[in-house]
Amino acid sequence: MKKYLITLATIVTLILLNSNCIEASYDRNKASDYAQKYSQDPNTYFYTFGSDCTNFVSQCEAVAGVVSIVPRSFPSAPGLFSGTKVDSNQNVWYMVHRKRSVGKNYFIYSKTWSCVTDFRNYFSKSNNRGSNNIATVRTYSRSNWTSAKNNMKIGDVVQYDQNGKRHSVIITQKGGSVVRYCAHTSNRKNENINTFYNYMVNNGITNFYVISFS
Repeated sequence: MKKYLITLATIVTLILLNSNCIEASYDRNKASDYAQKYSQDPNTYFYTFGSDCTNFVSQCEAVAGVVSIVPRSFPSAPGLFSGTKVDSNQNVWYMVHRKRSVGKNYFIYSKTWSCVTDFRNYFSKSNNRGSNNIATVRTYSRSNWTSAKNNMKIGDVVQYDQNGKRHSVIITQKGGSVVRYCAHTSNRKNENINTFYNYMVNNGITNFYVISFS
């Protein structure tokens, strides 16, 4: 399957561009601004899930310049009155809104866009611009929290994924030793990242991940 790259501005219009024709410049401040703007009230251009954390951080990273990879051929449409269709292809990362003349308009999205583990695995692959090309995925033990927190940057995605508990948040502010994040499900705006750490402690989560974009 040939892959095409699009920016957020063209996601909803399904304009497919050849991957050789576009390079994005990552802007951490744009990721932070978007996260703060939509942390409490979701952007209605996108579908909102009951568990929306990774969908939210994907939107933030797309706005910041991480380029979506969209297949030329999308999965078949869902039933006339269904609002979503998932693409399980692990080598694409996108969400698009599709209209139809009969039935309900719907969103197609990849699992890599909306699911904690799939998002991390996608950006870990070198062919998906991981391994220091655009994304670096680091695994930390909870005992190394302080040093990891000190190295976090605005726009970084922080995850835990253990014991059936999964979550993605995005770093939006940093000043001295204070790091803050935004998230969906539950909605948080500029929450102290230590809240994330305390949840791990209280739920026996021993490892976490930091995904940095450049």
